[in-house]
Amino acid sequence: MHYIFNGTLDELKETISIKAKEHNKDILINHNEPNTLEIGFQRLGHSGGRFFIANVTEESAKVILDGEIKDVFPNQKKSKAGRSWKGFTDYLLAYVFLEVLLIIPWSFIKDVKSIWIPLILPIIYLIIRHFLNKKYDDKLDKEFEEFMSFCTAYTSDEQNWYDPYKKIDLACGTLQSICDDDEDMLLITYEDGMQIDVGYMEEEKTYSITVVADDTMDAWNNPLGVFTTKDKSKLACELQKAIYRFRNV
Repeated sequence: MHYIFNGTLDELKETISIKAKEHNKDILINHNEPNTLEIGFQRLGHSGGRFFIANVTEESAKVILDGEIKDVFPNQKKSKAGRSWKGFTDYLLAYVFLEVLLIIPWSFIKDVKSIWIPLILPIIYLIIRHFLNKKYDDKLDKEFEEFMSFCTAYTSDEQNWYDPYKKIDLACGTLQSICDDDEDMLLITYEDGMQIDVGYMEEEKTYSITVVADDTMDAWNNPLGVFTTKDKSKLACELQKAIYRFRNV
């Protein structure tokens, strides 16, 4: 999911809080890490919830959120394996509980040969419950997307405009996806200070790749290289060539 807000991060958080009150939404905002924002919109018991977890980029009076919706529980915020294990154990405990409720009375009123029936019934029930829960989560996720569209400019995941660039070999760089067909589209940064900037020049209908040694005025006035193309389908390829050329790969 990709959202753009015109303003500062503090203004974005304030806007979300105001809109939450207007639309009677129970929204929780966590900003415990500098470049990560967590927006919770569904509570899952007392110890967890469903959150939109986004990487935050602040650029030219804009805030860009790029992330996904997850179920978050204590000590599992960054562990996909932990979340999967939590889900598995929940279903396993539910199965054992249902099995105890069924198999004891079944053994008294039915023939032992049909004992497979109470073994299978809880599994069928849990599969149905899983799909019903998934459908319910999808409904809440769509409501959250609609809510966020009230607060920000919304770019649908279906467009996936930045997907081709996420597949590029960055040569140990960090990619920031900002805005499609904008003066500031993409930015790749490196630990030694080098930056590779990608932007779209509307008047010239041209995409530009600019490589600078560091983020200083002198470096931007004297770039290491500037490459252009009018064909967007070739932009990812041209960007990869620039990375390999200047990162000595």
